[in-house]
Amino acid sequence: MTRSRTKLYWTDDRGVNMLKGVEDDPDNPPRLPESAILYALRMSPVARQQFAWIVPNLLPEEQDRLEEILQRNPRMSKLLVDDQTVEDRFQNWWNSRGIRHS
Repeated sequence: MTRSRTKLYWTDDRGVNMLKGVEDDPDNPPRLPESAILYALRMSPVARQQFAWIVPNLLPEEQDRLEEILQRNPRMSKLLVDDQTVEDRFQNWWNSRGIRHS
């Protein structure tokens, strides 16, 4: 029995993470230019969701590069959220659901 692999938005056909890389590092160059990353984030909800999953697992210098890209682009900077913000949003969503009575 074979398992099908789900292709992530940010990986190529070989499974290479295209968000990896750092400017001025010949051993770890950026796989995608800034413009391609911003275009994908602007156009695709799946790209935005998976971006949030992948970035925390990158090397610190790769995270810094992506955070700088987002900070330079205010429309995308809302993707920069810390764990506390995520927890607060979840708690708010949970509390605002209300109680259902039958």
